[in-house]
Amino acid sequence: MKTALLLALLASMADAKCSTCELVDDVLKVTHKASQLPDADTHRCWNQAAELDSHYTVKGQGSDGIHDERHGGLLGAAPGFLDERAELDSELREIRCCSDTGIVGIVSSKTYQHRYPDSCSVWGASISGTCGVAPATYTAAKQYCEDDGARLCTREEMRNDCTKYTGCDLDASQIWTSSPAEDHCMCQCMNHDSGSHLLAKGSGSGETEAAANTDSHKVRCCSDYALAGRNAAGWLAYRQKGDCSVWGASELQPSIPEAVNCVSAATYSEAEAHCLADGARLCTAEEVNNGCTLETGCNFDGSMIWTMTPA
Repeated sequence: MKTALLLALLASMADAKCSTCELVDDVLKVTHKASQLPDADTHRCWNQAAELDSHYTVKGQGSDGIHDERHGGLLGAAPGFLDERAELDSELREIRCCSDTGIVGIVSSKTYQHRYPDSCSVWGASISGTCGVAPATYTAAKQYCEDDGARLCTREEMRNDCTKYTGCDLDASQIWTSSPAEDHCMCQCMNHDSGSHLLAKGSGSGETEAAANTDSHKVRCCSDYALAGRNAAGWLAYRQKGDCSVWGASELQPSIPEAVNCVSAATYSEAEAHCLADGARLCTAEEVNNGCTLETGCNFDGSMIWTMTPA
């Protein structure tokens, strides 16, 4: 995995807040916020390099469903949906195309529409979905738009509604854009003054129990972004399940090539270190209970998993 932990920050939090972060001119800016971990006393934030060969996808509904963590979550979208994502180019996503002029598509025969001239200066068309073209990888989507005499839309054009309501029932789907994924940052909330944290059943059944930090239990990790690490079978180790806004994994990056690193016994601090080394973090109890790590490997679905939620 091509992950660079360029900056680590560990700070006291007397006001019992946790944090979000963003990159501004290559500087990590950390913002404290109310946390689902009200007892968190520390946070760790780091800058993580974007995966190679990854681009943004944006939900087709544009400004009606943009997820912006800097403003505390979703703006105008249903809970549980992450509407703007950095995704690996190998993923299969839907296709909409943009043109700088009004055209009729060479392949699609579609008339490109200019539906929102106040917010967008380009014309857009829907290609896949109910219109018969299958979801595609980034490369295939890009090629289709070019063959149609157009191009993939940029991330900003999608946010500005340039393809909204252009058909094919794609407004609720993730659409490829031409915008490469950018470096991003992640934060992990912690409570080292607490001597115990919650374990959660890997199946997502909602079962939890408290465990002393010195106990040994199984480890699964979560990431707020898609990661390129693969398990021994060649599948992506970090997977996004259902409506989860995070990616979960059980088979972490091994120290020995070709090996599978299923961490079956680790203390709480060791579990934190395993996830951090993977470019990820421990999941919250809520994330595990919502099935965000279900069926991610290692036969851990029936086991109790460390979470970063204080007991």
